[in-house]
Amino acid sequence: MLLDEQNPSVAAATLAARLREEHGVDRLDVVIANAGGASVVKGVLETEAGWEEMGWDFEVNALGTARLFRGIWGLLDREREDGKAVGRFVVVSSSVGSIGGLEEERYVGGAASSCSCAAPDA
Repeated sequence: MLLDEQNPSVAAATLAARLREEHGVDRLDVVIANAGGASVVKGVLETEAGWEEMGWDFEVNALGTARLFRGIWGLLDREREDGKAVGRFVVVSSSVGSIGGLEEERYVGGAASSCSCAAPDA
Protein backbone atom coordinates (compact mmCIF):
# COMPACT_ATOMS: atom_id res chain seq x y z
CA MET A 1 0.00 0.00 0.00
CA LEU A 2 1.14 3.49 -0.73
CA LEU A 3 2.54 5.52 2.15
CA ASP A 4 3.22 9.20 1.61
CA GLU A 5 3.60 11.53 4.56
CA GLN A 6 3.00 14.52 2.28
CA ASN A 7 -0.52 13.26 1.54
CA PRO A 8 -2.63 12.89 4.72
CA SER A 9 -5.02 10.42 3.07
CA VAL A 10 -2.21 7.89 2.53
CA ALA A 11 0.07 8.75 5.46
CA ALA A 12 1.32 5.93 7.71
CA ALA A 13 -1.17 6.95 10.40
CA THR A 14 -3.99 5.82 8.09
CA LEU A 15 -2.44 2.44 7.24
CA ALA A 16 -4.30 0.19 9.70
CA ALA A 17 -7.67 1.73 8.84
CA ARG A 18 -7.02 1.44 5.09
CA LEU A 19 -5.97 -2.19 5.45
CA ARG A 20 -9.18 -2.91 7.36
CA GLU A 21 -11.49 -1.00 5.02
CA GLU A 22 -9.95 -1.80 1.64
CA HIS A 23 -8.73 -5.35 2.22
CA GLY A 24 -10.58 -6.68 5.27
CA VAL A 25 -7.36 -7.11 7.24
CA ASP A 26 -8.09 -7.28 10.97
CA ARG A 27 -4.68 -8.48 12.19
CA LEU A 28 -1.08 -8.85 11.10
CA ASP A 29 1.27 -11.55 12.33
CA VAL A 30 4.50 -10.09 10.91
CA VAL A 31 5.51 -6.83 9.31
CA ILE A 32 8.96 -6.62 7.75
CA ALA A 33 10.33 -3.11 7.31
CA ASN A 34 12.87 -3.58 4.54
CA ALA A 35 13.16 -0.38 2.57
CA GLY A 36 15.53 2.50 2.63
CA GLY A 37 17.84 4.60 0.62
CA ALA A 38 20.86 6.83 0.50
CA SER A 39 20.84 10.23 -1.12
CA VAL A 40 24.32 11.49 -0.27
CA VAL A 41 27.43 9.37 -0.43
CA LYS A 42 30.02 11.52 1.26
CA GLY A 43 32.22 11.06 4.28
CA VAL A 44 31.56 12.85 7.54
CA LEU A 45 34.13 15.57 6.83
CA GLU A 46 32.63 16.29 3.40
CA THR A 47 29.00 16.30 4.51
CA GLU A 48 27.29 19.40 5.77
CA ALA A 49 25.85 18.22 9.07
CA GLY A 50 22.53 19.82 8.27
CA TRP A 51 19.07 18.78 7.27
CA GLU A 52 19.62 19.60 3.61
CA GLU A 53 22.13 16.81 3.05
CA MET A 54 21.19 14.32 5.74
CA GLY A 55 17.46 14.90 6.09
CA TRP A 56 16.11 12.70 3.30
CA ASP A 57 18.06 9.66 4.46
CA PHE A 58 16.90 10.13 8.05
CA GLU A 59 13.28 10.71 6.97
CA VAL A 60 13.20 7.47 4.96
CA ASN A 61 15.39 5.12 7.01
CA ALA A 62 14.66 6.19 10.58
CA LEU A 63 11.41 8.14 10.70
CA GLY A 64 9.80 6.05 7.96
CA THR A 65 10.38 2.89 9.99
CA ALA A 66 8.95 4.52 13.11
CA ARG A 67 5.90 5.80 11.21
CA LEU A 68 5.25 2.38 9.73
CA PHE A 69 5.44 0.80 13.19
CA ARG A 70 3.01 3.33 14.66
CA GLY A 71 0.68 2.97 11.68
CA ILE A 72 0.26 -0.80 11.96
CA TRP A 73 0.65 -1.28 15.72
CA GLY A 74 -3.10 -1.69 16.21
CA LEU A 75 -3.04 -4.72 13.89
CA LEU A 76 -0.01 -6.32 15.58
CA ASP A 77 -0.79 -5.67 19.25
CA ARG A 78 -2.54 -8.75 20.60
CA GLU A 79 -1.80 -11.73 22.82
CA ARG A 80 -2.29 -15.46 22.62
CA GLU A 81 -4.29 -17.23 25.30
CA ASP A 82 -1.08 -17.90 27.24
CA GLY A 83 -0.36 -14.16 27.39
CA LYS A 84 2.54 -14.14 24.92
CA ALA A 85 2.65 -11.50 22.22
CA VAL A 86 1.78 -12.64 18.71
CA GLY A 87 2.56 -9.83 16.28
CA ARG A 88 6.15 -9.15 15.22
CA PHE A 89 7.71 -6.06 13.65
CA VAL A 90 11.02 -6.91 12.00
CA VAL A 91 13.43 -4.20 10.86
CA VAL A 92 15.93 -5.18 8.19
CA SER A 93 18.61 -2.56 8.48
CA SER A 94 21.96 -2.18 6.79
CA SER A 95 25.48 -3.03 7.80
CA VAL A 96 26.48 0.57 7.04
CA GLY A 97 24.65 1.52 10.23
CA SER A 98 26.57 -1.00 12.31
CA ILE A 99 29.58 0.07 14.33
CA GLY A 100 30.61 -3.57 14.62
CA GLY A 101 30.42 -3.96 10.86
CA LEU A 102 32.85 -1.14 10.15
CA GLU A 103 35.80 -3.50 10.45
CA GLU A 104 34.27 -5.89 7.94
CA GLU A 105 32.67 -3.55 5.44
CA ARG A 106 34.67 -0.88 3.70
CA TYR A 107 31.88 1.59 3.02
CA VAL A 108 33.60 4.76 1.93
CA GLY A 109 31.52 7.80 2.68
CA GLY A 110 27.84 7.74 3.36
CA ALA A 111 27.66 9.65 6.64
CA ALA A 112 23.98 10.42 6.13
CA SER A 113 23.09 6.85 5.24
CA SER A 114 25.14 5.39 8.08
CA CYS A 115 23.51 7.59 10.70
CA SER A 116 20.01 6.99 9.38
CA CYS A 117 20.49 3.21 9.16
CA ALA A 118 21.77 3.03 12.74
CA ALA A 119 18.80 4.97 14.13
CA PRO A 120 16.16 2.18 13.88
CA ASP A 121 18.56 -0.18 15.63
CA ALA A 122 18.91 2.12 18.62
